Amino acid sequence: MSQFVFLYRGVDRSATPEEMQQIIQKWMAWMKDLGDKGHIKEMGHPLDYSGKVVRGKQKKTVTDGPYIETKDAVAGYTLIDAKDLAQATELSMGCPIFERGGFIEVRPSLRCSAKKKGGIYPALAASFPRVSSGNPGARFGRTHRSAPTNVAVAFLAGL
Repeated sequence: MSQFVFLYRGVDRSATPEEMQQIIQKWMAWMKDLGDKGHIKEMGHPLDYSGKVVRGKQKKTVTDGPYIETKDAVAGYTLIDAKDLAQATELSMGCPIFERGGFIEVRPSLRCSAKKKGGIYPALAASFPRVSSGNPGARFGRTHRSAPTNVAVAFLAGL
């Protein structure tokens, strides 16, 4: 099994209390089904749209935000176990978020060991190609080699 994250995006939070109750029931039924089948690694949490953005290399600046379009905001997440990215994607298709115009970003999670080796965590280092030139930045243009062992699903709908 590999680990994946479901990032829930584009949630319409303008539902009436009655509609919200129905939405929550659908989410809980979907999550229960995933859990009963052994796919839920961590249920996750909904995220508020407010927050702070910290930037800067030497001198850090802090601003209110992120101010992004609601349709692009990450509303929550869930961690899932799946065989591969294809199965994780298939598991996401039963989510009630699609009924209200939202979407899910399915992302593999890289496993990192607590022990450092040569300044880079071994699992992270293994996900990048070996570079024989002296340019360490050359290895960052590539994605991971294989899907991780658990899927995280961003949990939306304001639960």
